[in-house]
Amino acid sequence: MLSGTRIYPVEKFAGVISGQYVKTGILAVPAQEAQITANLMVDNGIKGILNFAPVRLLVPPSIFVENMNLRATLEKVAWFADK
Repeated sequence: MLSGTRIYPVEKFAGVISGQYVKTGILAVPAQEAQITANLMVDNGIKGILNFAPVRLLVPPSIFVENMNLRATLEKVAWFADK
């Protein structure tokens, strides 16, 4: 537990969300693990993914993915902060 939040290993993902009404998830893993983790999410009922991994995910058309580009966002913030 970290600051009151339970943290589970990825191997327990299916069991943890089984029977829950979990439809959205945040993906924040290294690029080489992103597609595997996205597949796990989709296979277990996740319908919307907020993707912080620096790769485009291949998911079925019924899955909504919002890609976040932290590098571009950070550059934007730095540019405005420098004004």
